[in-house]
Amino acid sequence: MERTLVRDLPVLAVVALLYAAGLGCSALFHALPGDVTPVWPPAGVGLAATLLYGRRSALGIGLGILVGHTLFDPVPPLFMVFSITANTLAPLVATECIRHLGPVDVLSVRVRNTLALVLGSCLLGVVSALCGCLGLVAISYTKWSGFGGAWLLWWVGDFFGALLFAPALICTVISFRRYRAGNKRVLQAPMPEVLFWALSFPAFGLLTWLLSRHSPHILALSPLPLALFLWSAFRFAPVYTYLSVALTLLGILIVTALGLKGLPQPGNVGDTAVLMLFFCTMAVLPQLVTAANFERRYFESKLIYRANHDRLTGLRNRNAFEEHTSAVLKEARTSGEPTAMAYLDLDQFKVVNDTCGHMVGDHLIRQISAVAEGELQGGDIVARMGGDEFAVLFRDCTPDEALKRADTLRRHVEEFRFSWKERMFAFTVSIGVLPVDPELGFNKQLSMADTACFQAKEQGRNRIKLVRLGDQDLTRHHDEVEWVVRINEALAKNRFCLYCQPIVPLQHSAEDYRHFEILLRMLDDRGNVLLPGAFVPAAERYHLMSKVDRWVVEHTLQWLAKHPRALQATSMCSINLSGPSLSDDSFHKFLKHLLRTHGVPAEKICLEITETAAIGDLGQANRFIRSMRREGCRFALDDFGSGLASFGYLKTLNVDYLKIDGAFVRDIAQAPVDLAMVKSINEVGHVMGKKTIAEYVESEEIRTKLNELGVDYAQGYAVGRPQSLDTYFAEETTHHHA
Repeated sequence: MERTLVRDLPVLAVVALLYAAGLGCSALFHALPGDVTPVWPPAGVGLAATLLYGRRSALGIGLGILVGHTLFDPVPPLFMVFSITANTLAPLVATECIRHLGPVDVLSVRVRNTLALVLGSCLLGVVSALCGCLGLVAISYTKWSGFGGAWLLWWVGDFFGALLFAPALICTVISFRRYRAGNKRVLQAPMPEVLFWALSFPAFGLLTWLLSRHSPHILALSPLPLALFLWSAFRFAPVYTYLSVALTLLGILIVTALGLKGLPQPGNVGDTAVLMLFFCTMAVLPQLVTAANFERRYFESKLIYRANHDRLTGLRNRNAFEEHTSAVLKEARTSGEPTAMAYLDLDQFKVVNDTCGHMVGDHLIRQISAVAEGELQGGDIVARMGGDEFAVLFRDCTPDEALKRADTLRRHVEEFRFSWKERMFAFTVSIGVLPVDPELGFNKQLSMADTACFQAKEQGRNRIKLVRLGDQDLTRHHDEVEWVVRINEALAKNRFCLYCQPIVPLQHSAEDYRHFEILLRMLDDRGNVLLPGAFVPAAERYHLMSKVDRWVVEHTLQWLAKHPRALQATSMCSINLSGPSLSDDSFHKFLKHLLRTHGVPAEKICLEITETAAIGDLGQANRFIRSMRREGCRFALDDFGSGLASFGYLKTLNVDYLKIDGAFVRDIAQAPVDLAMVKSINEVGHVMGKKTIAEYVESEEIRTKLNELGVDYAQGYAVGRPQSLDTYFAEETTHHHA
């Protein structure tokens, strides 16, 4: 208790000093002993003190009353008791009332809080006037017949004093605390405007003094202070408005009460009430406008903050990072300041989300963000791009220095340990670093830094990859990323088109036999046809092949359903499927649904799966084959011979066709080893009851060799070039449309 009291002594001393000073100011209004002052500034000091510091401030209030009455306004000892009671009890009661109104935070400038202070000031005046007027009766300064008038004047004085000074003192304390915390931006308007506004008050006083000597219409100047208050409410920090209102109105009241410059004192209770009503309006209106305007600005700034900062970490988001980086690039064009950009991606972050849940993952992201932000130097900024990815802009930094700073970040993340429920996690980060070129745009350079980060992951994680504009690997990867955008656009806008290539029997007549493989092409913006080699590698790398497969299957079956004569002439239509489609149960359901919806006989569909995809997940491949065989589909094993232990795996895969890898077929006329490989694959396939198809049949010589070996089918330029479905089925589609 003693330590608490010692700690509170400075606060109590300030409260006592302000209370005594306010009492001395009020003494100016007393003409006779027992007069009730029309304004009581100590009421505002008491209410502000109890709201800010609680009940312990009552000690300072009591001491201030004792000192003030002793120095400025001597009163009988009995009345001193009533005065101390009135001045300590009233703010305590008012404070409890304000706190019971609901979630009112007097340390924030809000309309709700301003109204709460008005209500608290009113209640303070009621309690203080009751206690004080009982004291006046007790010492015979007032008779019971005059109790009502004295109570009204006392209430008006305390109400106005609290209304005038409590908000000003509270707002001053708020501003002081913010200043000490480092938030020194208290002005919204430029300093010249503030100075002009501040000088307007002495100019108003001088004008009033001059006109009061020569003009009876001095009342016409009364709106000027209100105009200055409203100017401050809209343009400046709230403390300027609250202090100017309190000091200006107090000055006007003193001049009026003393009868200076021809301003008569109010002669009775009615005159005093009217005058105080005018002053209350002058006080409350600017306060409400200030609170409303500040509240609007507060929520606007909050929205702006949310729009520019990541909600989870408080770091800048991508939009804010882009704006800041673009401004830096603009400066760098003239200053030549070297700048670098780094892209960070946590390694194995998914482990935490999968094992502990996303809430724990969010907690980890916040801690990693704090680690990254703590390592920045002056001028550097870090932003969260989303998920577990961050971007850093290094100011005034050469490539070598950027590598050192990035390595410092990497080491601190590596040394960081995250614990959760007796489990300890260690993390690493992959970082891509790019020296920034002021002449290039933000998006391109961010993409390049992201590419460098991706390469760091590919090279083993927990490392830094420095790339420069023009690096070959960077260009290749960047091209692939651009292809991803083009692939998604082609899927959305149907810029793919279906081609086919005939598969021709070698051992019997090909008349009226329509066996073909569906091939895919892409159309660019100008309508040019692009081959799969341009876009399939990017689709495979970025996991888009399942989407591409869905497009091919859907549009192939749709085309066959719309051309019944072509469908009738089709013996077998082969469609390639990628590995991701084999392991996707939703794709299986999708394929079955399409077959039934379009009415295409499943026995006319042959699904081609590559040997490497089948071996990659043999169990899933067999489940897919069994499921679609029950629907009636056939299967071909594509690129047979390119994988490891092909013959061993062939025993477990129930397929109808073996497509011999073209790498063996293309050179069988000159290479005995390739000829032997094709011969052995063909013989083993026949022994197992499977048909064989040779790919890359590019010449009649190859076709003759395959015929001699007994291969069942051939596919290649020597037997049929790729062409559109409409061209391949020209005769059937012409008859159909006729």
